[in-house]
Amino acid sequence: LKINQILLTSLPKMIDSFNVIHITGEGKKIDFEHANYRSFPYIKNEFKDVLALSDYIITRAGANSIFEFLALHKPMLLIPLEAGSRGDQIQNSESFRKQGWANILREKDLNEKRFLQELTTLQEQASAMVESQKKRHMNHPNDFIIGVIKKEISH
Repeated sequence: LKINQILLTSLPKMIDSFNVIHITGEGKKIDFEHANYRSFPYIKNEFKDVLALSDYIITRAGANSIFEFLALHKPMLLIPLEAGSRGDQIQNSESFRKQGWANILREKDLNEKRFLQELTTLQEQASAMVESQKKRHMNHPNDFIIGVIKKEISH
């Protein structure tokens, strides 16, 4: 909920530079209208198209989602769920940050000024982040395993 509140206050400044596609969650409508902003409670079939159009992802840090964004080489700003969580999103986000795959904005630090600063930082670091994400595939464990199998077959 806090992310939606901060986004609402930040949108007037964001829409000058960004087209914003916002998945609000079921029953969480944002009362804001502009040609550069669209909100949806959820997206199902069109999600692949939305991701293809997206230059940046701002999201929680659930493992399934962030690994999907990583596979698509999307620069990410992660805002891990903290209150009432098991702590896995904090661990996920820290791991991604250490790898250079994402930036983190902790929920306790979330306010409009910091959010907009982090968005600018994400833009500035996007190309380096994508390069780091692409390097991940070069060192993927599956590649190592396939290499070992090929080596054994050739002997």
